[in-house]
Amino acid sequence: KALGYNKITFAYNSLKIAKANPLYKQKYEPKNDAVKVEIAVIIQSSKKEEVRALAIQASRSQIKPLALSMGGMFDRFVLEKTEVAGLVNAEIVQPKDHLHFRRSGIDQVSAKLAKENGKIFVASLAVLLGTRFNHSKVLGMIMQNKSFSKKYKFDYFLASFADDPYDMRGASDMKSLLVCFG
Repeated sequence: KALGYNKITFAYNSLKIAKANPLYKQKYEPKNDAVKVEIAVIIQSSKKEEVRALAIQASRSQIKPLALSMGGMFDRFVLEKTEVAGLVNAEIVQPKDHLHFRRSGIDQVSAKLAKENGKIFVASLAVLLGTRFNHSKVLGMIMQNKSFSKKYKFDYFLASFADDPYDMRGASDMKSLLVCFG
């Protein structure tokens, strides 16, 4: 609550680890003004049927299924034919831009599919702050994806993906950053 959030999502790489969370085990119900807690799993498989099966399994367990973006036809499959709630890190799928346009991971087709099927896209602040990627390029991709979300009216979130509570950013900082993106 001190950081200004009204809802927080704990995302895990494995369904087994997500189910081991004490908040999942005790079926946490927030009090009146308490922070709502949600458990999510990030499916990191590139096999379509495995993603579909894990998404169904997670949904049945009241765990929000998210998939790691793999680009192109895989992302379209996930957006159209699975129970996955959304895609994570679409910005970093394509290492190089095309000569005449930026490859930001979201195109018109995937934006329309996200809107029609109620899916979300999630950008990672950890990727933006990490040293592995060109910061200005990732910022440009996030800005482009944010403008796509406004144009096609689908939800686009910026998440900290912090490994440590001290790496978390305040809600107002995250909102300000998204406003700067457009």
